[in-house]
Parts: sequence; structure tokens; C-alpha cells
Amino acid sequence: MGATASADAGRTEIRPFTIDVPEEQLTDLRRRIVATKWPDQEPDASQGVRLETIQALADYRATGYDWRRFEERFAALPPSSPRSTAWTSTSSTSAPPTRMPCRSSSRTGGRARRSSS
Repeated sequence: MGATASADAGRTEIRPFTIDVPEEQLTDLRRRIVATKWPDQEPDASQGVRLETIQALADYRATGYDWRRFEERFAALPPSSPRSTAWTSTSSTSAPPTRMPCRSSSRTGGRARRSSS
């Protein structure tokens, strides 16, 4: 994506981080957002973000969002990316191994089905 960081193997202090996304990538992203095929209506308000809300967000990202302004604001922040020596997980949304994933489909009317064991 164009994000770069200086990486000296022995450094442990905070290191600079910059973002430089090529204009071609931003143009392609905007083109793909505009080309999104939307459903005629949302099937059910309980299915997540309302259609009109996500369409407004997509329109803003395609036509109104100033990525270069974000890059400038990001660059003005003090560096805060310490070198990590190990992989860590900060996700608290992982389901315990005893939970079964929801298997929602049109066949079940959107209701989860439990396997019979």
C-alpha cells in the first residue's frame, strides 16, 4: 500500500512510519466503490448496517474523502510504533473453541442451525 517503516534489526526505540499511497491506487479504489452493486433494498434491518448508511459512507469515500489530508494529519502525529519482536494478538472477539459458528442461510430463513450430535 505504500506504508513504509525504517527497520534496523537491532533497534528497539520508536521508529518513523510514513504513508504514501500512489494516486493510481486511490483512483482505482474510488472507481471500485462507485461500481458497487447494491441490493434494491435491505432484507431486514437486523442484518447489520442500514443500506442507506453504508451507501452514504461509500459515496463519501468515493467523492468526498480527502486521503491526502489524512496523510498530512497522520504525518503530523508523533511516532508511536515501537518495534515488536513477537507476534501478539489483541483481538477479544475470538470465540472459545466450544462455540459453533453460526450457519445462517436462506434455507433456514436466516436462523442458525445446530448440528445434532
